[in-house]
Formats: sequence, structure tokens, C-alpha cells
Amino acid sequence: MPPRTVLITGATGKQDSAVIDALLSHPLSSSDPFTVLARKSATRTMGWTILGPVIFMDNPPPGLAGKVFMTLLRDTLGRDKPLQWIATRDIGFFAAEAFHNPEEWNKKARGLAGDELTFEEMNRVFERVTGKPVPTTWGLLGKGLKTELGSLVEWLALEVYRADLRKVKEVNPGMVGLEEWLRKSPFVKRK
Repeated sequence: MPPRTVLITGATGKQDSAVIDALLSHPLSSSDPFTVLARKSATRTMGWTILGPVIFMDNPPPGLAGKVFMTLLRDTLGRDKPLQWIATRDIGFFAAEAFHNPEEWNKKARGLAGDELTFEEMNRVFERVTGKPVPTTWGLLGKGLKTELGSLVEWLALEVYRADLRKVKEVNPGMVGLEEWLRKSPFVKRK
């Protein structure tokens, strides 16, 4: 990487990131972290790369917490709005690429996702792999989570926060989709 490189992962958009918040709190900053980085690094040797992953497949655990989260997604996004997902192991691939090929990745931001599914499509994947639909619970419990994650989910429902899956898979053809990830996940009962 060029001298003094900043690699930011999971710190894009309105995800309440401390790194981006610090950049944006500067008196000369705009509300766009990409503009801030471009302006701050334009006349300096500092390099930067932003890797912007979407929702992690690894986040919703089996059990009540996962059910409440999936209920929140279903009830906020509806059954037909596509949502992008990524396996956390795939993020490391791109971070390594950025460090091993600094000239190619310097001053670039890339959205990362391995799959894009509506809730109904996700239901079909869960049924195919686990024999059961996406685990959910009563909507009232999902609404209770809105204080913590509601703004993120509502933002995902309103804003276009999309990775270009074709471009991402050109760089890493081995990106994991939800079905492949689910087969090795704790959601599948082992004998």
C-alpha cells in the first residue's frame, strides 16, 4: 500500500461507524465519507480503500436473537425487497487484495456482497437446506429491536446500498452465496 494507507471496512453509509463519524466531524467535511477521503488525500501521500460490506450472513444466530432479527427484516423490508448479504470470510479476501495490490485498490471504494435475495427467496433457500423456513417470531418482538437496529434496517429499505455482484465476483469468483454458507452454518443440525 502507499505510505499511510487507511483501509476501512464496514464503515460506509449511515452505519454509525466511529471511523466515518470522526472523518465527518471535521469542520471542513461534507456528509459524504468518500468526498472527505478524496479531498483529504488529494494532495497527500495517504492512500485509502473502503470495503463496504452489506448484512453479514454470520450475524443472525440460531435461537431467539436470530428469530427476532429476521422478523425485523421481514416486517421492515417486506417479502419482496431484495437484500444483499455477505459471508464475513469473503471480506478478508478483499482486504488482503487491497494490501497486496495497493496501486489497483488505492483511493477506491467497493461495495461487497455475495448474494442478493428477497425474504421469500431466502425462505426457499432455508427450506431447501434446513427443511424449515427462515426462523422468525411474533412481529411484536421484531418491533422491540427497532430501537437498536431499526434505523439500519429502515435505511436499507429506503436507500440504494448495493454492491455490484458481477464486479465483486469478477475479483473473487469464490464468493459464498447464502445457500452454500447455510449448509455449513449452525442452522443445519449435525448428526
